[in-house]
Amino acid sequence: MSTSTLLGLLLTNVCFAQTPEQEKAAATPSSAQPGYIADKNKPFNQYTWLTAHNAFSYGNYGGVNSSQSMNLSEQLEKGVRGMMLDLHVKDGDIYLCHGTCLPGSLKFETALKNSILPFLRNNRNEVVTLFFEDYSSKEDLQKVFSNTPEVATYIFKPEGWPSGTWPTLAAMINKNERLLILSSKSGNSGSYNGGAYVINERALTVENTYNLGNALLPDDGVHDYDCEKRGESAELNTAASSTYKNWPRPFVMNHFHQYTVLGAHSDFDNRFDKILKRDKDHCRSKANRPPSYIALDYVDKGDAMEYVEWRNNGGVIFYEGDNATQDIVCGIGTQIKRTLNLQSSDEARMGCENDEMRSAVLSGIRKGTRIKLYDSPSGDRQDDYAIIDAKRDIGIDERVVISSLETNSDNADYTIRFLRNNGLNGKVSRIEVDPQPTDFPDSAIVLYEGGSASQNIVCTLPLTSSTFVNFKNDGYGCDNDEARSAKILEAKAGTTITVYDDPNGGTGDDYTSIRVKKNIQSPRVVGSFESSFSDEYLEVTFKRKNGLNGKVSSARISAATRAGEASSEAAPPPPEGAKQ
Repeated sequence: MSTSTLLGLLLTNVCFAQTPEQEKAAATPSSAQPGYIADKNKPFNQYTWLTAHNAFSYGNYGGVNSSQSMNLSEQLEKGVRGMMLDLHVKDGDIYLCHGTCLPGSLKFETALKNSILPFLRNNRNEVVTLFFEDYSSKEDLQKVFSNTPEVATYIFKPEGWPSGTWPTLAAMINKNERLLILSSKSGNSGSYNGGAYVINERALTVENTYNLGNALLPDDGVHDYDCEKRGESAELNTAASSTYKNWPRPFVMNHFHQYTVLGAHSDFDNRFDKILKRDKDHCRSKANRPPSYIALDYVDKGDAMEYVEWRNNGGVIFYEGDNATQDIVCGIGTQIKRTLNLQSSDEARMGCENDEMRSAVLSGIRKGTRIKLYDSPSGDRQDDYAIIDAKRDIGIDERVVISSLETNSDNADYTIRFLRNNGLNGKVSRIEVDPQPTDFPDSAIVLYEGGSASQNIVCTLPLTSSTFVNFKNDGYGCDNDEARSAKILEAKAGTTITVYDDPNGGTGDDYTSIRVKKNIQSPRVVGSFESSFSDEYLEVTFKRKNGLNGKVSSARISAATRAGEASSEAAPPPPEGAKQ
């Protein structure tokens, strides 16, 4: 076996490492990441790529009839991976124009040199597709490709891949075939001197007609969501391409109006629910597949970016009504660790409106993913919150409904734990997502004003480290002389919690010790601090003097470093309060 063959085998499922800056951006996003793909090992056509209709038509290049608000480089940086370009020849050069090439129109060669090729050069894990509405000749294109030899470095050539199924995204990345060029003009397809290659779009894809209607206002009543094939396209249900390896034909879902003025419709058309409706209710039955490309005007408006990230990586969709009814509030991907304050900007909160959501649907979510929802925008756990854990891999076209955010449930699909203060439905102001939480990430005990974990939350104390909390002076917001019961969310065996009447943790007054005997991963309730009991999970010992319920003034946590082993760090605290 040759060295090159061995290297190729080793790289088959290994993508190139990201730079520290790219890793940081992916780990702590401030907005949707439509270009992010967690699993690169699926065939290329099984992903959904955000595509800019008339990508070149922005600013001075488009005027009032612009189709986009961002330039080509900005589109790529924001996650656009498909670009529709109209190629016209003027004075021997190819320009990107919509109809008439006006003075100052953008040259195709300039777009390649200044935007597309630098992006591919600097982003080793990204793949870009160019769609040509092509009014040029093969000779015109050859001139451009001769002046941009770097195109051949990244060009995708079907001839080098097996038949029957598309190569995986990872394989395309590792072979560095990361630029697909498709032309509407069959005569311009094929190989070019220097190594460039153009695919005959009509022989590879299927495509619906583009016009959502000639409405002047973004009103649903006058929108046309029918999904009929575009005139020159193969029928939408055409399964495979006989020209190209018998590969499944990618479906290009056009979702824009024939005419637009400064994107008047895009905030409406690009809403999460409108794109989902077009796909599921109108196009899916005719194309028999989800879209590989979603082509839009003004890709930065509405929820297009959020939709594509969700579609590729799975996640959660929130609804205004119970049982996943009424309008969609928002949808977010759950393969990126993120925190959303729903009182921040629309982009930073990914379109999720504050104080709206009441139920949720899990689709495409990975086993082990944790979602936390808070009434408090700062995540203060004195107020209502809920924790959702996915218990299995859920398919992207499955709909697992969480009927209410104010419920406690443990089933084959998910666990939800709701910590009540005064209600969470319609009041969510913060979302935290962790696709790979550590063991016992939310180990905590929640103290309540009433017996049996009822009435208002007094405070939530983490059980992840050993500490002492004086309720007269603490950082957890614990109200002095209020707690009467508790709920342990999760905890490692060996953890011990002691609550005291004495604010300094003295044992001369009432106190109750709670020892965790067995790992707790579903909530356990201590119904009263004035009773002793022992069960499979807990041993609770109450030392009476004159009563403890409604008189708790401090707590000591001795956290288990490993399950079943208590920390030796819990030492008597100074009297001034919390110490961690």
